[in-house]
Amino acid sequence: MTLFQARTEAADALEAVGMTVFEWLPERATSPCAIVAPAEQYLTFDAAVYQQYSLNVTVLLVAGKGTNKSVTTEIDNLIEQAVSALQSNWDISSVSSPGAVSIWDGSYLGCAIELTRPIQL
Repeated sequence: MTLFQARTEAADALEAVGMTVFEWLPERATSPCAIVAPAEQYLTFDAAVYQQYSLNVTVLLVAGKGTNKSVTTEIDNLIEQAVSALQSNWDISSVSSPGAVSIWDGSYLGCAIELTRPIQL
């Protein structure tokens, strides 16, 4: 499996539960959405297994515009959907606390889900 195929698999799982998904940071997008991107340490080496690596991916969930109550409820729902969709093929190492994400034309409520999985290149 290639790095691209693994990221696409994550994106496909999120799309299957009805999310709008991008596999890169789009120039413009509508929220709510999920952005599947390489994590800060994208690929780590497993010294115990020859040519075995851990692929690390960040899924940025971005809620839409609305009242504080509506976007807080929306981000909770997005987190639940994403975790449910991803947990069968990825190890979920963390979900950040929802907070302000400054992208596109303003500030949105968002959070990051950190994923990892073994991959052999």
